[in-house]
Amino acid sequence: MATQIKFGTSGWRAVMAEEFTFANVRRAVHGIAGYVASQKSNRARVIVGRDPRFLGETFCAMAADILSSYGITPLVIAEPAPTPTISYAVIQSKADGAINFTASHNPPEYNGIKFSTPDGAPALPEVTGAIEREVAAFDAHSLAPGATKAESQSIDPRRMYLSRLREIVDLDAIRKAGVKIAFGTFTNEFVRNLPYQAAAAAAFGLPREEALKAVTINPAQIWGIADQLGSVEKGKWADLLLTNGDPLEIQTKVEHVFIQGREIELTNKQTRLFEKYSAR
Repeated sequence: MATQIKFGTSGWRAVMAEEFTFANVRRAVHGIAGYVASQKSNRARVIVGRDPRFLGETFCAMAADILSSYGITPLVIAEPAPTPTISYAVIQSKADGAINFTASHNPPEYNGIKFSTPDGAPALPEVTGAIEREVAAFDAHSLAPGATKAESQSIDPRRMYLSRLREIVDLDAIRKAGVKIAFGTFTNEFVRNLPYQAAAAAAFGLPREEALKAVTINPAQIWGIADQLGSVEKGKWADLLLTNGDPLEIQTKVEHVFIQGREIELTNKQTRLFEKYSAR
């Protein structure tokens, strides 16, 4: 018996590999696509985004392919983006909605699908009810849509969203108030993105020194471990990165890493393969 897909507060959430499976995601996206096509039969566009949870990029690709089969143009956000960014992008792009793969505040083992309507707001019960009926109709017939496939497009709403935040948020007042800013990730696999997050913040007005603090001393102070980590001081753990340039520049290369004073070997299978084949 197929899992009942029930939307609540604009979205459907479930534990991955139990109910949040590829098959059920396909059913849910077919339901959303069917609803959008019923509201706008020609030239509809839907934004597809995600948070950093596991397999988000794969789910986005799947959703884009299904939307395209209904003649709906998918506007795919390549990198993880917060829900407010996606909602703002719907309005600015004059899109017909957004599919956002996120489980919001739920634990890491969850994932979900949130649907936003053309006003960027969470779908109301009458909309989610219509989507659920579309899912049931797809389950009953499983017919492939007969529309001409639409070409997928890529968008990056971060710049316009951050620019808008600078217009409506008094960043100087926050800075003068001494509010500490720190960047984090859901899982260890995205720790590598922390320098890029700090660099993006610096590009949009955060002083570079504050951006560096946001990935060093600030999180240490927030977590109450600044007596051990976060800065280079006598008596603290010798966790150090040595680079050949500005650590907030994407071209910069990490030359040495020390964890508690012990240098860590930076070679791995990928670097060995690179050296092997680049020498040919």
